[in-house]
Amino acid sequence: MAWQKLSFNLPSVLVDSFSDLIHGAGAVAITLEAHSPEALFEPLPNTTPLWACTTIHALFEDEIDLSVLISQLKIAVFPEAFHYQTEMVIDQDWQKNCRDAFKPICFSDRLWICPSWSPLPQDGKPCVLLDPGLAFGTGAHPTTQLCLNWLASHTQGDEVVIDYGCGSGILALAALKLGAKKVWAVDNDPQALEATLENAQRNQTLTPNPIDIPSRHPLSAVLPEQLPIDHVRANILIANILANPLISLAPHFAKLVSPGGKIALSGILAEQIAQIEKAYQPWFEFSAPVYQEEWVLLTGNLIKIVI
Repeated sequence: MAWQKLSFNLPSVLVDSFSDLIHGAGAVAITLEAHSPEALFEPLPNTTPLWACTTIHALFEDEIDLSVLISQLKIAVFPEAFHYQTEMVIDQDWQKNCRDAFKPICFSDRLWICPSWSPLPQDGKPCVLLDPGLAFGTGAHPTTQLCLNWLASHTQGDEVVIDYGCGSGILALAALKLGAKKVWAVDNDPQALEATLENAQRNQTLTPNPIDIPSRHPLSAVLPEQLPIDHVRANILIANILANPLISLAPHFAKLVSPGGKIALSGILAEQIAQIEKAYQPWFEFSAPVYQEEWVLLTGNLIKIVI
């Protein structure tokens, strides 16, 4: 079966209303992407920002006549400003194509991240099974890779680890596979905690999610307010989030790290390094930044204990 794909550009303020129009014309799928390079970082809560100019790709069944829709779009956008493109798309095994995009990745020659459909490596190294899903973190993004390489190099075993902003739980599970004795996976999104627990079950590390007797379970997935701050001191705290929350959390993180403990922060752009280091300077001493593409990993040691 073949499909028709209609592509055109719109100002972001028109995307919602035009999406309704396109759905009404029979679109079976709509994809949005940036018309030109423009990063979107740190949206406000309950907002879904779009690029200033957004490219819309709409997929239609082969027998649908797009001429009426195109005429409507031209009138609404102004004929001289509306440029579009159509093409035929041959039906494919979309699920297979998606799976082919995710391959096993080895970090620091010590830890594998593998999708469940891939044959497992047979070299005896720890392996985290993780499929793409609801929460951020499949091992493909540069910030996740920076964190995984660092964890694989610095987790020696028997540590208490906090994964703050756990997403899919990939860093928490990696720490467990590398020998951590206790991991707290923290996120303010209940879906992320659900994904973490599901991935933990898949990796046979945890079934329940209690926080009252944490020593009985190697992994606890909790909301920030459920983290028992009076009883938790981590040897390693890792947070792959974004610059603004990292800055605001600096004094809180200082209370969560044990004497001599380590901190690893990512989700940071190169131009944000000075802001982050200034926020953490009263409590932590940082090593040289590690870069991957435009992203940075900052790591350091606790030098001032907070009671």
